[in-house]
Amino acid sequence: MAGCNAGQVAAGGIFTAIDWSEMRSSDSTLVWDLSTRLFHWCLPPLLLGLWGTAEFGYMEWHQYLGFALAGLLCFRWCWGLVGGHYARFAQFLRGPSVLWAYCRGRYQSAGGHNPLGGWMVLMMLLLLTAQVMTGLFANDDMFTEGPLYSWVSKALSDELTRWHYRLFDGLLIVIALHILAIGWYQLRGKRLVEAMWHGYQVGAKPMPYPVRSLWLSLSWGAGLLVSVILWWLTDSF
Repeated sequence: MAGCNAGQVAAGGIFTAIDWSEMRSSDSTLVWDLSTRLFHWCLPPLLLGLWGTAEFGYMEWHQYLGFALAGLLCFRWCWGLVGGHYARFAQFLRGPSVLWAYCRGRYQSAGGHNPLGGWMVLMMLLLLTAQVMTGLFANDDMFTEGPLYSWVSKALSDELTRWHYRLFDGLLIVIALHILAIGWYQLRGKRLVEAMWHGYQVGAKPMPYPVRSLWLSLSWGAGLLVSVILWWLTDSF
């Protein structure tokens, strides 16, 4: 990859220093808008915090972090419909023929997620959403209940609690696959980590339309509203 600077760690490392030269390259294009990048980089600390608060019994904070995750997910689902070109589901969810062409090395990328990565993104979003939804009805048989616990029977709440734990195990597998895939691409010289940090990809086609501020405001507003409503429900019951 051209333009590697002296500040990078030794060649061959998987996660090297960010190569800002991609931003200055004449054939680089802004692919990941700021909101998409914020969503992506907010997820790791949130998930780590959710695991830690559940593991060590800080369930009140576990709920608050869950509400923040619910708001982020609401934003991302909205942004996948009305956001920037490369953030939209219609751009990166491709059919079987495109997937097959990609697996055979006959797919020419125009930027953004590759066909396989696009479906991985959807799988992770679905798992995270299911994790949040089951948590809303869950209970620990002691002190903590989800904000929607009273909306269902105790038996159903117990079943959803079991699924809350099972889905987390599945989520760990998907996260591990995601990290392994990123590492593999990094070793092959495709700087996916850097691209998601500064937003630029070399060789990507320019966005056919700008990010619209109205849709941006409405998407973030919907996410904030979801978080506030869940917090209010917890505080009210």
